[in-house]
Amino acid sequence: MRWERDDRYVTTQPEEINMDIVFEFLHNKAYWCKNIPFEVVSKAIEHSVSFSVYYHKKFAGYGRLVTDYATFAYLGDVFVLEQYRGNGLGHFLVECVNVWIDEHNIRTSLLITSDAQGLYEAHNWQYFESINRVMRYPKANFDFYNSTDD
Repeated sequence: MRWERDDRYVTTQPEEINMDIVFEFLHNKAYWCKNIPFEVVSKAIEHSVSFSVYYHKKFAGYGRLVTDYATFAYLGDVFVLEQYRGNGLGHFLVECVNVWIDEHNIRTSLLITSDAQGLYEAHNWQYFESINRVMRYPKANFDFYNSTDD
């Protein structure tokens, strides 16, 4: 799929992912997975629907959905490169993700963020009525993570 608006576009075409930029950002700058190995990033992308953001024909951001294409999707690894922030690219990306989710009639979509609640709220993402309904099974031995944020 591809969405275009003015000087930007978002695409789910795998060949348009700039793996070098995605890996560099996730490995060096993303608080949620700093120091993640290339092999893990590559495997995660291979098994996800990727959304590559382009601005003036340059790779500017990324996000991916982990999904079964029927009932569930998890949105993660969303970022816009610092030099492209402030141009509405994050909003455009989330709009495109929402369209994809709606077109696939996904029943439940989730995300976790420590700092971008306003972005997602602006696009109708909502808080759980009871966080006690959400649980996780943590994998204890991910030594490439040096962050204690969950």
